[in-house]
Amino acid sequence: MNRPPTTPEALRAAVGRLEKAGVPSPRADAELLLARRLGVERHGLYTGNPPDPAALGLFLEDIERRARREPLQLIIGETEFYGVTFKVRPGVFIPRPETEVLVESALENSPNLDLAYDLGCGCGNIACALAVNRGNLRVIATDTSAEAVALARENAALCGVAERVTVIQSDLGAGLFEKANLVCCNPPYVPSGEISGLEPEVRDHDPRAALDGGADGLEIMRRLAVEVKRLVKPGGRALVEIGHGQGAAARGIFAEIAGARVEIKNDLAGRERVAVVRLR
Repeated sequence: MNRPPTTPEALRAAVGRLEKAGVPSPRADAELLLARRLGVERHGLYTGNPPDPAALGLFLEDIERRARREPLQLIIGETEFYGVTFKVRPGVFIPRPETEVLVESALENSPNLDLAYDLGCGCGNIACALAVNRGNLRVIATDTSAEAVALARENAALCGVAERVTVIQSDLGAGLFEKANLVCCNPPYVPSGEISGLEPEVRDHDPRAALDGGADGLEIMRRLAVEVKRLVKPGGRALVEIGHGQGAAARGIFAEIAGARVEIKNDLAGRERVAVVRLR
């Protein structure tokens, strides 16, 4: 009779399965998934003990989902962003670590913020991170997706900021009229023709509407510039995530449409990531 695998043996087999499937970080993903199922820290995985059979079965199911290139965040059901844990679910854009540059830029030198807009909020990660870090800030977040709106409201409650984060179903700034100190947006900016070449985790699981920026990737940015001109107070700012190589276009669009000055901030990889738009 075959003995059950030890924890290191189960882990080794799982890493091999993920490597064969082309998963970018097979060991880290396998360790995280197994530790979650066993209820231990990752350093506790390297014992000679066989794992609980029920937990092992669930772990193997998780590994098969990951091998099919389902995002790790969806398998776990949550992700961390700017030090805050957010629920995620299928059909809503999954936050990325590089978007933290936008939040960091929004919070820099801005102690007197009273109202901010998060246009196209997804799961509410930007809106909630801002509210968590600015105790007097009121945030109004919008999204066209009913699923995103429901999830953002749920996350606002989990973060303890539901009284200051209002989430409405709307297209960008439609229906908003009060001028704000700050507008944030992580718009779709991938050119339509490049979506098929994205990683399966993104291409097959993030909503197309959250990725597709039109033929040149700048379609939503042009619409956003009109909203920024209308909604941002003189002297206020808009923080807009952009794709690498879109910095010059962002400068031109916001200067022409909104009469604004634009500074481009890079992410930790040195790639253009955020347009800091300052209204005159």
